[in-house]
Amino acid sequence: MRHALAILLIFVCIIFQNPAHGEPSYVSLTDYALALMLKAQPKSPRIPWSSTYETTAAAIANAASASPLYSVASDGVRRTISIMIGVAFYESHFDPKAEGDCPEKDANGMCIPGSEPRSFCAFQIDKSNFAGLGITKEKILEDINVCSVSALRLMKKSFEYCKGWKPMQLLNQYATGGGICVRPKHDESETRMYKGTWLYNWYNNRKKD
Repeated sequence: MRHALAILLIFVCIIFQNPAHGEPSYVSLTDYALALMLKAQPKSPRIPWSSTYETTAAAIANAASASPLYSVASDGVRRTISIMIGVAFYESHFDPKAEGDCPEKDANGMCIPGSEPRSFCAFQIDKSNFAGLGITKEKILEDINVCSVSALRLMKKSFEYCKGWKPMQLLNQYATGGGICVRPKHDESETRMYKGTWLYNWYNNRKKD
């Protein structure tokens, strides 16, 4: 009887303990995503869209759970969340209504009046991808879930095109587009991958209160 109870206790501990960073499983994936977002860019009155952080965190967590970039056995869902947040931070600073990549910009890099943007939502999805993804500008600007799922599909496509490249360069095709993997001029893949990886490691290694 004691032996059976001991086995049951071990089993319960395995279920309620995350092996990757020793935390109870009640730290939800949405809470995890939100923690990384706040570390990357804390809420501020100067950031009007920071009130949408929770919604964005949930959308990223749901997308990553449904289709992670890495195997679940290697903490793939959380690693995927981290990379997605690294991308969204650099692309838009988490602004779900972001519009960018205008052909004409001012000295601050902002679109000048009359210059039509090409990329939209928190992940700055280029409009050349809309048809293949079955989305519209209106859909991804109105629904961060559509934006997140669509962005993850493009990231997985980039991982496939860039298979065999260094881990930090797997988003090369996401940054450049097209049907091949080439290194972008400003190393956009590396900056985003490093940011996501740094956030992942920060969370795992931070001091527990």
